[in-house]
Amino acid sequence: MKTIIFVLSFTFLIISAQREQEIVNNRIVNGQDADISDFPHALSLLDLGRYICGASVISRNFALSAAHCLARNAPPTIYTLTGGSTNRLVGSIVFHVINYTNHPQYRTIRLSTGQVIWDHDVSVIEIDGNPSFEGHNNVRPTLLPNVCTSDCCGVCEGTVVTIAGWGRTHLGTIPMILQKLNQTIVNHESCGPFWENEITDRMFCVTATFYDSCDGDSGSGILNIDRHNQLGYVSFGSIICGDGSAPAVYGRLEHPEIRNFVREISGV
Repeated sequence: MKTIIFVLSFTFLIISAQREQEIVNNRIVNGQDADISDFPHALSLLDLGRYICGASVISRNFALSAAHCLARNAPPTIYTLTGGSTNRLVGSIVFHVINYTNHPQYRTIRLSTGQVIWDHDVSVIEIDGNPSFEGHNNVRPTLLPNVCTSDCCGVCEGTVVTIAGWGRTHLGTIPMILQKLNQTIVNHESCGPFWENEITDRMFCVTATFYDSCDGDSGSGILNIDRHNQLGYVSFGSIICGDGSAPAVYGRLEHPEIRNFVREISGV
């Protein structure tokens, strides 16, 4: 009987690990405790009450996340968003999802290593407005970028960006307290080979040595250093977060195909 229990438990752990790798691929490793008042856009995305990803407020009734967090065609009513509190388990306001729309060109790319990455990895989430994102302490939309038709506008090499989220820490646990981290953008030429040259201009890369995003931070907003403008959202990174084996990769909001999609669905 002990042998049967062990086999079943081991099988469950394998399936759980595989499912987690498919859903979320980023967490904050070696970040610092943050205060929600500095990141009022930050939201948790829950699936049947279980934390799965981050998201960001972009208007009264709309939020932004990564498409791979919402890619299993589940009914929207199983999802909720929470925000307004530094501690994700205490004092948060619950917002009820009524619809989500993944980018029509969202696609999965399986690398030769077996790791899965994504392109057009963006989803717009609509809540029912009861309550809306307005009228609460520490819940406020970010400013979205204008469309950029050049190689870079807000996400140029050397730019320092900020991320805040509740993804797993270096201890491997989902933190209760919001974490923050600054990272530096690196160019596609140095980033691409780490990802079998599947990096597109709808993505941008950041340094990920020792300090990194990881499991659970997917969909969290990437802001400029003064925390006023959202430049992107967490998409994917190294399986062993912060080990320096590859730059982390984020969705680029200013790209016309991404920014126009968000505007079409949300009106902002």
